[in-house]
Amino acid sequence: MNRSTNFYVGLAGWAIASVGAVIGLSRGSDLSLAEFAQTTVQTLFDPAVNVEIKDESSRLRVGDPVFLQTSFDHWTQVGSVQKLGSEPGSISLAWYDDQAASGFDFSSHFQSGRLDEVIQTMLPAQQRDRISAKVSLLMKQHGEEMAESILPLLKTSLRQSMPVIELAIQESAARHRGEIDDLANRWNEEVVRETLIPLAREEILPIVRKHAQPVVEDMGRELWDRASLWRFGWRAVYDKSPLPKQDLVQDEWDRFVQEEALPVLESHTDELVDTVQKTVQGIARNSRVRSELGNVASELSSDPAAKQLLATILRETLIDNDSLRDVWQSVWTSDEAKQILDRVGDRVEPMVREIGDELFGTPETGINANFARVLRQQILGKDRRFVIARPRQTRQPADSPIVIRRSKASMPYPVVYLANPDSAEPL
Repeated sequence: MNRSTNFYVGLAGWAIASVGAVIGLSRGSDLSLAEFAQTTVQTLFDPAVNVEIKDESSRLRVGDPVFLQTSFDHWTQVGSVQKLGSEPGSISLAWYDDQAASGFDFSSHFQSGRLDEVIQTMLPAQQRDRISAKVSLLMKQHGEEMAESILPLLKTSLRQSMPVIELAIQESAARHRGEIDDLANRWNEEVVRETLIPLAREEILPIVRKHAQPVVEDMGRELWDRASLWRFGWRAVYDKSPLPKQDLVQDEWDRFVQEEALPVLESHTDELVDTVQKTVQGIARNSRVRSELGNVASELSSDPAAKQLLATILRETLIDNDSLRDVWQSVWTSDEAKQILDRVGDRVEPMVREIGDELFGTPETGINANFARVLRQQILGKDRRFVIARPRQTRQPADSPIVIRRSKASMPYPVVYLANPDSAEPL
């Protein structure tokens, strides 16, 4: 067999293989004969164009794809990173599209695997709305019943927790007594001397004097009129003498308080109450008092030492408290708690299953497309880097360099790879 014969035999073999591939693919997918023929011709006779591009992020690697959005829910790959250049950030791009790469703007995306990216992929806006509607319906139908079922457990937990928390606060405060005293002394010196004393002298005392002075003066005059200087005087002289009975001044004072002073105070009780109310209202309305006390509270809450001390006490009291955990565990693992949670679970389980089907898929529909994206990224470490090409809106000079900008916006991988393409969901 000569070389010419070998050529024709090989060509016939390729033709038969191509026809078989067309038939097989057309039966198993929506790929049309025309699309397959176009792809085959482009692959055999229209090889990709190599384009030198600057990668601004310096994160792209060989094989990373370039995607172009051809319709609302359809993306197609139009290129890939062929090799890395000798200079940092320089790459060679294999470009498949008919339109030149210079007519597009490029942005690189990187999936780090953070929780917020996983949530964005697993819960796009439409799916979040559907799940939110399901949860709202569940709470509307059974929320009150579930709350009433769990309420006894919460009450028991709080009732048994309070003595444990109080003891933990006392123990934590005792451990940090030195820090508390240092903080109190510093704030007492700074706040009292620099803020509260001037505030009391300039603002609070005038308010008190304004409302209290008339009543106090009236009471003072009545008490002075009732007091007997003669009675106090001769008793004081008698107490200084060597006569046997002593403490006559004290006896007179006790009599004066009971028989003279207390009736005066009782007669002015209503006036005193009114005076206190007016004084408090006047202080509360004073703008400087409110401002200064608000500043003191704000400064105390922002003081680094106070914040650290409070955080430490709270952590020791609530988080690192083994006794508190034991209380909650004993309450929520009791037989009563298991029965209550079982009843609540009967109400919640159908909705949880529906949400699970929304997130992960079903045996009938297959794996959810977004869940498949997460599996490929988190388990297989794939689809973490890609480039998006968008038609350029502004004309640029023909010799201007092509740059792949690093995107600040996060987006899921635009294409999903599934065994059953029909179950794939558009972005």
